Amino acid sequence: MSSTSRIENTSSISQHEVQLQSHISTDEIRDTIMSSTSENNHHFIDEDEEDEMGNLRINHEEPSEDASTAEQQPNLEQIQRVYYMKGLEELESLQLFDLSPLANWKLSSYKPGFGLVQLRDDSPDTYWQSDGSNQGNNLQHSITIQFSKKVALERISIFTNYSLDESYTPSKIKIMAGSCDGWDMIDVCTVNFNQPIGWSHIIFNGIRNDGVLKCFMVKLIVLANHQEGKDSHIRAIRCFGKKSVRPGANESNNALLHHDLLKDLSMASGSTSLSGLSINTHTMISCDEKENEEEEHEEHVNSSSVLTNVSQVIGFNTGFQSLELKSISSIR
Repeated sequence: MSSTSRIENTSSISQHEVQLQSHISTDEIRDTIMSSTSENNHHFIDEDEEDEMGNLRINHEEPSEDASTAEQQPNLEQIQRVYYMKGLEELESLQLFDLSPLANWKLSSYKPGFGLVQLRDDSPDTYWQSDGSNQGNNLQHSITIQFSKKVALERISIFTNYSLDESYTPSKIKIMAGSCDGWDMIDVCTVNFNQPIGWSHIIFNGIRNDGVLKCFMVKLIVLANHQEGKDSHIRAIRCFGKKSVRPGANESNNALLHHDLLKDLSMASGSTSLSGLSINTHTMISCDEKENEEEEHEEHVNSSSVLTNVSQVIGFNTGFQSLELKSISSIR
């Protein structure tokens, strides 16, 4: 199996980088399938069968079709599962923070049985399929991701498979970001795809000095499909942020930060499930929290300056130099 994925950057000034999942050889795919199949196979005891000595007879499970097929040639579905699993392992090794569970997701349209559940179910075998027949003249299919608070995105990872989806595979996607759909959304980048198979990572390393995209909302708009296809297939999308560790942090700080994280997840999803979210024993500090602390400090300094100036003006004009203002709200 040869690598067929290619992506071009269409921005005149590069504000992003696109990385493709590494090519996986046929032998590695076959070995992965065989290893996974052998782990799933197990022995079981049939209590209805006994040997002549009255001992229970142990029956061996027949090899699955996946195992026999993998010994010959992996099929497209098996190859897809290996790419999906290997890609997630690569992402996990980068120690990134999966922000996807913190968002509300909205689709422009979808075919029954191929909607948001299928897009977010952590399986490459299911997918979102747009429904152009329900969009009238608006043929731009889109996915809107609204976060519960301002986030710092390091990358958006998209899983597509041209070998299975062909004309349903997006060939051009535009990414927009902002605070509210239809209000301050701006174009971030437009990416071209050429028969992608596996994970494609759009990394926002040229927008800010810290290499992140800060926003409340991102929107993925499919501008075109391969072979001029009308509807689109996307099998998975993940949004990742950077995860930093505070040196010398103790376990009590870890517990507090983990509690805040659980609170955010509960507010966003209505449950305490941490499916798809990796948490380790280190203290995690998001980039946006650092910026918020800086903004609060700056606001405090500015407020103090205003109060000082107002106090001086009142003193000069009224002679009440002993008047002390505690806050701006005390001025009527």
